[in-house]
Amino acid sequence: MDIAIGIVVALLVTVIGFRLGMRRAERRLPPELAQALRLDRKDPTASQHLMDDYFMRQATKDSKERALLWERAPTDLDAAVELRRRLLDDIAASNEARRELKKASGSQPQALSDIELDQQQARTQIARLDAFIERLRLR
Repeated sequence: MDIAIGIVVALLVTVIGFRLGMRRAERRLPPELAQALRLDRKDPTASQHLMDDYFMRQATKDSKERALLWERAPTDLDAAVELRRRLLDDIAASNEARRELKKASGSQPQALSDIELDQQQARTQIARLDAFIERLRLR
């Protein structure tokens, strides 16, 4: 369930980010996303489908990478540090999503609550990683 919430929040943050900087970022986007953005006006449903597929593949890839990093983290300083960096990036992205949600019209208390829960879990994981990092650096 934590992974599902994380995926939803990550998708929300990514979609918001792409909507805000669509044109400027289009040159740097993966081809699938650039195509989705071009389709957005002509066929919003197809565009959304392309984006959803892309983000689901990215979320699955990220989830697998993080699982491998968690396996290595107790004994591998580089893995622990990389995982910590990713969690800090997650917190920064969710802070941005929270700001955007608060700006949007209409209250979205469940989404804000989910973001807060994800941040608490990320902070707990960072504390665990900090213990690994400290122990590994003392070796």
